[in-house]
This record gives sequence, structure tokens and C-alpha cells, in this order.
Amino acid sequence: MDEAMDNLLDLPSMVDKYHSLMPLEEMQSASDEVPSAALGVRSTVLKGINMDDGGAYALRRIDGRQVLPTGELLGSSNSTMHRWGKVQHPGIVPLRRVFVSRDLEESSALYFAYEYVAAAVTVESAYLSPSPGTSPAQTQLSCSEALLWSFACQLTSVLRALHTSGLAAYPGALHPSKVLLISRSRIALGSGGLPQILAREDGSTTDTSHQLPVLMGGDLAAAGLLLLTLACGPGCSMPSLSLMARHYSADMVQLVGTLLEAGTPGGIREVGEVMHLLADHLMVEMDQVHLYSDAVQRELSKEVENGRLLRLLIKLGQINERPDLDRDASWSETGDRYLLKLFRDWVFHRSTDTGTPDLEWGNIVEALNKLDAGVPEKILLMSRDEMSMLVVSYRDLKRCMETVYSELQMKAQTQAQQAQAQAQQAHGPQPGMHTGHHRR
Repeated sequence: MDEAMDNLLDLPSMVDKYHSLMPLEEMQSASDEVPSAALGVRSTVLKGINMDDGGAYALRRIDGRQVLPTGELLGSSNSTMHRWGKVQHPGIVPLRRVFVSRDLEESSALYFAYEYVAAAVTVESAYLSPSPGTSPAQTQLSCSEALLWSFACQLTSVLRALHTSGLAAYPGALHPSKVLLISRSRIALGSGGLPQILAREDGSTTDTSHQLPVLMGGDLAAAGLLLLTLACGPGCSMPSLSLMARHYSADMVQLVGTLLEAGTPGGIREVGEVMHLLADHLMVEMDQVHLYSDAVQRELSKEVENGRLLRLLIKLGQINERPDLDRDASWSETGDRYLLKLFRDWVFHRSTDTGTPDLEWGNIVEALNKLDAGVPEKILLMSRDEMSMLVVSYRDLKRCMETVYSELQMKAQTQAQQAQAQAQQAHGPQPGMHTGHHRR
């Protein structure tokens, strides 16, 4: 906790146009030049809020002492960002901006602003970092085979989208510390495009037709290494297929072995070959996606209904028991407003036959839905003193509510215009305005 607080105190109030900075990983000291295992250079990740759009972004800073932020590098970085921006894929966190700033550590450095994914963690921290007091053997099977098949399908889909667009992910983007776990079973590349930029500091922005097949093979091998590392689990310094075979099926071991040999003589070279090996599991993955989509649609439909009823409740709340309007203290107690007040009591203040409050939500939802639809069904409303009873339909009540609410809106608009006119009179005519006749 003390170390985290120290990191916050060391941060500036702004970096370029980003404020409310917060470290997303343990920050290194300025004197520590240990490079990232994935990127080969020292980097820092911060969360910042963009003052232009109010959005949250993950800002990855590349140490300016290890990578000099030249104009050529900035230009090639922006070109690569635009190329990656054309690949719209749920497994790639979008890179939105590249800029240079010297607000942190008082030295110019290159920054990459990615969309911030709330609650995301790296697969390294989720599956490869043993929990305190837990032995590696106890946490070795934290990544189940079903989950590993899902990860394999997702990685294949990402690489297919990149390779068909003439791009390569580069092994650094497939390192466990750069792949994000964005939900219970979904992963995404969190540093897409960055390894390519760092690997091409000469200013070139595209890979040649000769290089691309080699890079594609490297991507497949890196995906295989990622799956192997996850399968062997935390505490395993030397992941191997033999160790993996103790806990996973022969089909999974064969897939990983095939990926590891990608790009070598006799090995696979294209992502399409991997898709043939994953055919059955791709179908399972698609079924799971549709099931999840159906569940989300059901929840969304509930929220739509909730929003519709909320609008009704707000309108009724602004009409009922209003102290006064136009200096009429009995405004909400007369005419259509009185009917709406009795309806409110009938819906929310019911009692059972024994006199206890009726707290059944179903009756309330049913009554509000009928009011919203304006059905012709009639109900009996009783005054609070039980001296009078009124028979009225939901259709009539809906008409009353719309009429009264329109009255409120018109009154609010009129008062706002009057207040604006009074303010203009109080401040006098504005400069440049003609207030009288011109003298001849």
C-alpha cells in the first residue's frame, strides 16, 4: 500500500491532455533500466482521463533513454496506428493515439494511448502468478482445458484478422504480460501494434512481402508458446509438451505442438491450417457466444422495460403532491391531477384483507404497464377519507398524465423565457445593439 501511494505521489498532475493519472502496474524507478521481457525496452502503463472527450485510456510510456522519440519514429508510429485501426476485432484493444511528452521523469518519451478496459488483468497475473501461500502444484490447473481451447480459438481469430489485413502481431504482443483477460473467458491483445513499431525504428511502416510469411509463422509459434505457458502454470520455468501432456488431452497437446513448429521446415505457415485443427472447437465457441448473446439480450430487454416504467414514475412523481403551481396551493388536488393522485395511492398504497401493506411488486408493474399502454380496462379509485369513489379507465389516466405533464413543461419553458428576459433588462442593452432611432 505504501509503495502504491509513493507511485501516486510521484506522478504529475497531467501528461499531455490526460489527467487523474494512476499506475496500472508496479512502476519502476527512473534509475531502473530493466527492459520488458515482451517489448525489450523499459515501459510504464498509466490510466489517464482525456480532457477532450472524458474517456479513460491506458497510456503506455516507452523509456526515452532506450527509444529516442524522433520525428521519424512518431510518424511511423502514427502510420502503423492507422493500419491497425482498420482491423476492427473484439480481440484487439484499439490504439487511439500516439504522442510525445516529457511530463513524466522530465524526459521526452513516446506514449501509446489504448482504450481502457475496466477490470482487465493480464493473463500473466491471472494464471501465472501463484497466490500467496499456494504452491505451484496447487495452482497448476487453474486454466482448464475447456478454457484453453477457447483461448486457442480466440487467438486464431485475432491472427486471422491481422494476417488477412497484411499485418503481423509480433511475439511481443502475444506475451502473457501483454494479453489481457477482459472477462472470465475472453482475452484481447493489449499492446497491438507496439511491438511492430519498436521492431522497425528505421522509420519503415510496412513489412515486405518476403518478411510477412516469416512473421506470420512467428505469430503462430508465439500463440503456441502462450498456450503452453498457461497449460504448465505458475512456477514452471521450463514449459514443455511432456509436462502439459500430464493434465491435458492428446488433441490439445498436438495443437500446441503444431503451433510451436509453425514457420519451421515442414511446419504450418498459415492461420488457415490452424482453423482446420480447431474446426470442432470453433463450433463450440460459436455456440457459447450465441448463448451468451441470448442471455445479454434477455437482460437488456429487462432494462428496456425498467427504463420505460422509470419514465412513468418520474412523470407521476413530478405531478403528484406538487406544493403549488401558479401560486395555487391546491393545484395537485384538483382536476386531472387529483385523479393521478388517487391512482398513485391505489398502486403504491394498497393493503391486504388483513390491513397489512401489500408489497407485491407484480401488481405495481402490471398497473404501470397498463397505464403506459392506455388500455380501456376500468378501475375503482377511492379518496383517502373514503367519502368518494371514482371509476376511471387506464386510457383516461394516461390522457390525464400526458395533459398535466405537458402543462408542466409549458410552464417551465415560459418561466425560463421570462427569467432570461428579466436578466437581459437588468444588464441593459448589449454592445452593438440598436436601442433607438439614429440621429440624422
